[in-house]
Amino acid sequence: MSSGLNKYKLVFLGEQAVGKTSIITRFMYDTFDSNYQATIGIDFLSKTMYLEDRTVRLQLWDTGKDYGRIGV
Repeated sequence: MSSGLNKYKLVFLGEQAVGKTSIITRFMYDTFDSNYQATIGIDFLSKTMYLEDRTVRLQLWDTGKDYGRIGV
């Protein structure tokens, strides 16, 4: 493995109730929750992945319906 850590930020933008949180939850925890709960503001999660030749840290930003007004 290389000694460096590659960092990437992924921001999920879109209309309310289209599945942004569901995609993130599936990727992070390999689960799906069919009960809808709106994201208020922004949720932040981080996941470190160890690939064949490098380590990658993904920062996942899950935006709520008012993301345009909070300065994303």
